[in-house]
Amino acid sequence: MNTYPQLLLAIAALLGAGLLMYRFRLYLRARNNKESIPAFIDRARADRQAYVEARATLHGSRGATMLLRLFSMGMLTVSMWLASHSSSLAWVTLVYVAIGMYVVPRFIKKPSVFTQVTSMDRAMWHLDHSWLWPLLVARNSARNSK
Repeated sequence: MNTYPQLLLAIAALLGAGLLMYRFRLYLRARNNKESIPAFIDRARADRQAYVEARATLHGSRGATMLLRLFSMGMLTVSMWLASHSSSLAWVTLVYVAIGMYVVPRFIKKPSVFTQVTSMDRAMWHLDHSWLWPLLVARNSARNSK
């Protein structure tokens, strides 16, 4: 028997189960004491809506968040393509992003919704801004020189 289709089926099943668990994670938490089931479902639904709203406005507005995420994914794709052609470019990109990850928290104030999102969303916030760290440094030095 060929194990390749079975392996693909197992991976697809695990991925599907993981996505379902992630989607319904707020409904899987324990209920508060003396909380009715309809009140628990309403609270979980409200928590989910608050999370979706916080994630969508992590960079200010919905448009800015989408634009910055698309820019970040484009830069990541280009840097991966460059890294596949030259190992020295891979190291340059890695150092550039590492500097950005170090500089960003010092120049940009974290948004108020930062505590409402997951740790993966927080890491993506840092990555989204790390591509633009030279602009942040220039903006900060221009503000300090005035």
